[in-house]
Amino acid sequence: YEQQEIKMSEGPMLLDVVQDQKIHRSSPAVERRRTPVGQDGQISYKKRIGFLFDSTLTAFLMMGNLSQGLKSHAVTMFEVGKLADESMGSFLAELDKVDAQSTSEGAEGEAQRYFHHAITLNHTLQFLRFNSKLCPMSDSLDKSEDGGVGLDLLRCESLNGLDSASCSRLLNKNYSLLVSMAPLSHEIQPVTSVRPQHMGPAIAEVSSVWFKLWLYSELNAGPPSLLVVKGTRLKKLPAVFHPYRWP
Repeated sequence: YEQQEIKMSEGPMLLDVVQDQKIHRSSPAVERRRTPVGQDGQISYKKRIGFLFDSTLTAFLMMGNLSQGLKSHAVTMFEVGKLADESMGSFLAELDKVDAQSTSEGAEGEAQRYFHHAITLNHTLQFLRFNSKLCPMSDSLDKSEDGGVGLDLLRCESLNGLDSASCSRLLNKNYSLLVSMAPLSHEIQPVTSVRPQHMGPAIAEVSSVWFKLWLYSELNAGPPSLLVVKGTRLKKLPAVFHPYRWP
């Protein structure tokens, strides 16, 4: 067995798609951890978990004025289309600061919304990284320096820029499990994958308001909802919302 270290560019989701294609990126190179060469001479990857997000997440991190460090990571997530596990420790440390800051200062109004998104993201990523029971093949997953499972953040728009075959090869080669943030924007075509397993919407309509209205109707449950034709002028609060008026 032979241990090899291979460097590659961290381009927007075009990593290792086709070996004969020349890809030029200005982003810094990162080392991709690999397992030893097997008897067949092929280098096998230690796979990771892929967390799929869309541009609304990067917008919240950049617009929220939460911390300068988070803005820097958000720019990378948007422009590169990926935040690799090698940067995850620094990213989670910045999210921890936001969690502590919200507890000590107490955000209000619109700022509270940004804080809540950042805190929820922090808890979600911590759960995915350090929950050994999440994936039945966790022993075969790539491990981060702090002992957690290797986790990459992947932007859906960048994946959608690839053709279907290339996207499938990329995901199957590098990831054992895909988890989508919720909700994804209904304008984004979600990634559909059987291998690796995908925990998320199978079609874009699942993330739309129409699907929510259908669920409320079929289950006879959910928040009070009213479908109003575009251009309609409401002169008074509809009766369905009367119980929820401010005193």
